[in-house]
Amino acid sequence: MPDTLAPPSIDALLDEAPTGPVPIATPGGNVASVAVAARVRVVRDPEDSAACVAAFTALHDPGLGRVVVHPRPGAGTVPLAQDVLAALGKDPEVLRAEGVTQRAAALAGTWLRAEATRHLVVLRADRLRRERCAELRALADQAGAVLWLVCHAPGSPAHLAEVSTGFCGIDTLSVRAKLPSSAINWEAAAAAIRADARPIPGGTGPDDEPGWGPVPSAPFPVFRAVAARQLDPDVFARLDAVYTQTLAAARAEAGRWRAHRLPERPETANRDRAALGALLQRLTVDAATSGEAMTRLRATQAGFFLEGLLLTFGRGSHRARAGRHGAFWPGPQITAHTARRLRVLGSPEAAAALALAVATNATPADLAVLPAEALAADGTGVRLATGTYRVPRRVAALVRAALIEHRQDGRGERLFTGGDDTPLSARRMHTMLEHAAARAGITAPTGAGRLTGRPAACVPQLAGAGRIVDLRRRPGPRR
Repeated sequence: MPDTLAPPSIDALLDEAPTGPVPIATPGGNVASVAVAARVRVVRDPEDSAACVAAFTALHDPGLGRVVVHPRPGAGTVPLAQDVLAALGKDPEVLRAEGVTQRAAALAGTWLRAEATRHLVVLRADRLRRERCAELRALADQAGAVLWLVCHAPGSPAHLAEVSTGFCGIDTLSVRAKLPSSAINWEAAAAAIRADARPIPGGTGPDDEPGWGPVPSAPFPVFRAVAARQLDPDVFARLDAVYTQTLAAARAEAGRWRAHRLPERPETANRDRAALGALLQRLTVDAATSGEAMTRLRATQAGFFLEGLLLTFGRGSHRARAGRHGAFWPGPQITAHTARRLRVLGSPEAAAALALAVATNATPADLAVLPAEALAADGTGVRLATGTYRVPRRVAALVRAALIEHRQDGRGERLFTGGDDTPLSARRMHTMLEHAAARAGITAPTGAGRLTGRPAACVPQLAGAGRIVDLRRRPGPRR
């Protein structure tokens, strides 16, 4: 399998079902391959300045591929790995509750790869033993990241130079030496990391919200015009960027719908509840607020209309609405806050299962039998029995971590095995979701509580009342 294989995205799931295993890859490349050796840089802070610590701490943002670790002095292998996991948002108490503390070293490597980490910064590296520095280099190697070892002293233990050059033959830890010639001052290092602002394919991006409040309560034909008239120009510019992006995606979705899902009789409205729920989820789940979800919904209706399809919702439905106090949105929403809560989970299986349940309203039975090949390799999409769904970029790394672990452990077809490589029952998956939701401090989605019955539709209030009519086809004769 080539190391440079581009990771498939959700579009591959929408256009055609794969005939073989989906190659599992991270944004940095194929997870089955070993990343090229990481570059290691020693950073000088001879005055042990607070400004240095503050500058690097401010750079910390896993969503942008930057992880800053504050290790405990003299930490052993497991505590150091726990410090790396803490920098990635994992809660030590949750790790203990999950029973994965002793797997911290392996999990640190998995999560660094899943987050597509490009810069691993370790403060107080001069206080770490040689073995710990070598372990950090190994973690950076796995992720293909640059390892920045920050030394807060005029001199440095000899082993820092060894780690930076790849030679670790000196056992004396007390020797203080001049910093290697490759060392750079902390201001230059911080500037170099800050300047590396390349987007991460499939990554989360900046961890913020769009920042607009209530949106107009207007039907889709005039929604954009009313928004332009009522909103502040800066707010409207942000809204319009999302609207335009969703409009283009909706037109592509309308083409797929026309090709595959329109009924033979043109006068018959399409009422495929599950498929319509999946469609609405794909086009709205990335919304960070209810106002943004309303904007995406109106753009979806406009996009379908431009392709000759009328997407409407019944008057009696509990449909999305907007008003003075903001919008109500009945579909799944994964805000930045929800994403941070999900990230406290250390078990890739539990984190991925809960993220998929929240994003798709999947039932435990759906998830228990989910094959690994049903997910996009970059973690942004999943194919369930009820349709193909989008996984928001905010939590795609959680799905990637489960895929990486699944491949590393050589497991069978199913993605979730409960850690013992045996198929999960719906009841065991239900228990996993309940425990994960409690540990993350979020409310489990409604679908996660269903052990029996048909798979739940996503965005059920809208999907159950929605219909799509082809405006380009003449109705047949009345009978």
